[in-house]
Amino acid sequence: MPLLVAVSLLSAAAIAYEILLTRLFAIALWHHFAYIIISLALLGYGASGTFLVFVRHRALARFGANFATLAVSFGIAAIGCYALAWRLPFNPLEVIWDWRQQLYLAAMYLLLALPFFTAGSSIGLSLAAQPARIGAIYRADLTGAGAGALVIVPAMVALPPEDCLRGIAAVAFTAAAFALASDGWQRVPFALGVIAVPAALAWPTTWLEPMPSPYKGLSLALTVPETHVIAGRTGPLGRLSVIESPSVPLRHAPGLSLATRLAPPEQLGVFTDGDGMSAMTRFTGDFKPLNYLDQQTMALPFHLLDRPATLILGAGGGADVLRALYHHASRVDAVELNPQMVDLVDREFGVFTGRIYRRRRSPCTLPKHAASSREAADAGTSSSSRCSIPIRRPQPACRRSAKARSTQSRRSGPISTI
Repeated sequence: MPLLVAVSLLSAAAIAYEILLTRLFAIALWHHFAYIIISLALLGYGASGTFLVFVRHRALARFGANFATLAVSFGIAAIGCYALAWRLPFNPLEVIWDWRQQLYLAAMYLLLALPFFTAGSSIGLSLAAQPARIGAIYRADLTGAGAGALVIVPAMVALPPEDCLRGIAAVAFTAAAFALASDGWQRVPFALGVIAVPAALAWPTTWLEPMPSPYKGLSLALTVPETHVIAGRTGPLGRLSVIESPSVPLRHAPGLSLATRLAPPEQLGVFTDGDGMSAMTRFTGDFKPLNYLDQQTMALPFHLLDRPATLILGAGGGADVLRALYHHASRVDAVELNPQMVDLVDREFGVFTGRIYRRRRSPCTLPKHAASSREAADAGTSSSSRCSIPIRRPQPACRRSAKARSTQSRRSGPISTI
């Protein structure tokens, strides 16, 4: 039984490490580099099979000690190899013309494949040691992998990536302790269990914290004087960083006419994994400061259609929602994959954004002449209900039919966030 627990714990740690690396690659490099983690895992596990072909008989002579050594090696390599890999001067933008980047990439592959090599060797060794229990060991392996995949996702919501790494290392040490216990050892497993957590916590945070590439949007934005990160969230769908730039105001208005004399109101930038910036715009319920929205190329559909029902995919900081409201959309459905983004916009910076993502599920009653979305939201019965938000706003500077002009004073259609 202790051996099955050891295999299950080590398998859980290995799959959790693989999933966590995809997040770390997306933060430090770009999201499309996260897919090389699959090849890293396959390389490590494949190499472990070849390794066991040559050392199988010698490794089986002291199975418990060798399994524990490999499990502890996984725990150390999971953190150490990651810390070393990010200190390589690898720049993916130079891979095409700088031959040295090919060497750095190969070194990164070898370093990050080493933890999977040790985990695969441990599990393969257990299968070779007890061929009569292959079914039970394989079942423990799959069960552990499934549990690791389930646990690491909420862990990435509750903990920063560096603490998740420490937890994975502690699980590997615990697996080593169970392996020794299954082989008749008595005092050593207890000692390993005692040092598991301190050994994981001993790694400095500065070694483990993922840092975005200096060529990413967040890194470049932070080079502006007095620009700094004022809030952040970390989760399985991305690390969100909110920046403020007091000295050089942020002006995010893609497709704005070169002939315009209008400028956006105060904005905050939101970066996902250090790139792909979205802007949160100050909104108090008065649409006059948002006149610039009518002078962007994305306003064209609202000039062609009369109060269209609007679906916004990837709403981000809410600029597209504001544009739809400004142009009297009859209904606005905003879809945002990352709930932490919605929480930032609607709660932490709700006063700044006017709580445009306020979601409601049950009918509620609002005053007929609410002056702003903030007043309308505060008048709602609860934050878990859903209703239309009446907002008084000026007519945008575009042609509209007589019917549209006659309905100018009507309240806006319902806003729902998915």
